[in-house]
Amino acid sequence: MNATQKYVAVNLRQLARFEPHERVTIEKLKHVGVLHATGSERSLPLKILGTGEILHPLTVEAASVSAAARFKIEAAGGTIIELPAKVKWTRAAHELRQKDMLKALERLAGTDADETSDDGE
Repeated sequence: MNATQKYVAVNLRQLARFEPHERVTIEKLKHVGVLHATGSERSLPLKILGTGEILHPLTVEAASVSAAARFKIEAAGGTIIELPAKVKWTRAAHELRQKDMLKALERLAGTDADETSDDGE
């Protein structure tokens, strides 16, 4: 986990409103009104914090979960699905991806040219 990564945070006590065995996602938290992310926070990943108690099992999807929250969710019989963190855009990584994509396109174009020359004979 990146120490400078920013998240929208939700405490365990806010998850108590969900039914046992329900899947909790950032979209569902926004839909039921638990999470009110606006502006630049709308695109931030979800982090679950350990304040509060949870007494029934839930399946929680989040980019990050505190150690206390993980312990309490698993102790209640729940599961945690850790989502990959969003990769920060950098020019160097972007140029590398573009270069890789061009190489792949060139390979495909070379493969197509070979196939057409074989068909023409």
